[in-house]
Amino acid sequence: MHRRMTRGRGLNPAAWVPTAYIAEGIPFAMVIWVAGTMLKDLGHSDGEITVAIASIGLAWSLKPLWAAFLDMFKTKKFFVLSMEYAAAAILALIAMLMRVPSYLHWVLGGLWVLAFASATHDICVDGIYITTLDKKRQAAWVGVQGMAWNTGRIFATAGVVWLAGALQEQGWSKRAAWPCALLVSAASMALLAIYHGFALPQGAISRRPQGAREVIATFGDTLRDFFAKKQIWAMLLFVFLYRSGEGFLLVEAPLFLQAPLAAGGAALTLQQKRLIDGTISTAISIAGGMLGGAFISKLDW
Repeated sequence: MHRRMTRGRGLNPAAWVPTAYIAEGIPFAMVIWVAGTMLKDLGHSDGEITVAIASIGLAWSLKPLWAAFLDMFKTKKFFVLSMEYAAAAILALIAMLMRVPSYLHWVLGGLWVLAFASATHDICVDGIYITTLDKKRQAAWVGVQGMAWNTGRIFATAGVVWLAGALQEQGWSKRAAWPCALLVSAASMALLAIYHGFALPQGAISRRPQGAREVIATFGDTLRDFFAKKQIWAMLLFVFLYRSGEGFLLVEAPLFLQAPLAAGGAALTLQQKRLIDGTISTAISIAGGMLGGAFISKLDW
């Protein structure tokens, strides 16, 4: 049995909370929003894009299935850094594969791997946040946490899309502009990984699981306890209905914004789309997150 590690508790959250959640937001936005925008711009059908992106998005829903196994091997910081470097490498690889004639299957395969890396990154960043900060500081920083995640989304949905559009306006072909924009996102993830090598706390665990059997048994006990909660089905129904509207819009709405008027779309250019969908809407989410965090931090915990 390992004693609980406390290394990193003295670090100022300002040094790592914002950047950790920016790094969490970038790959998610690249997969869920930017990839659809890119494929639509390259002429792929809405049906093709929707099925591909929605299925890849399952990685974030399934992450509890492997979360507990991570603590068997290394620290949370190790996995955060590994997944950030992996995300940088995958984005760079996707950019290079865009030059291949039959690039679509390679791109989708790369997005699947990126989604898995991003989901694993989320698990460990959240783990560091919970095990490094006490409840009061968790509440105090939750607004910054949400703001930083949305900043990562702005970088992807506004910055990366803007660059692809700006290069096209300067005469670059779509198949040349998008790889360049993807390389910028790859470089950003690599820089964040280098910084986090110095600034990120290790995270903590009470004890390491003794093997896969223990992890599976613990997961089963947790699952049974979860479904034994009072009114659990009503709570799940509420969450399902609350998130359904967003779920229907998540992939389809960006495609609608790019679709031509003749097809019932809004016919926005990449520059217009990055302003409306990538900047304004995300800025509103950031403001809401900051206000919500400020409200929660005032509650008596």
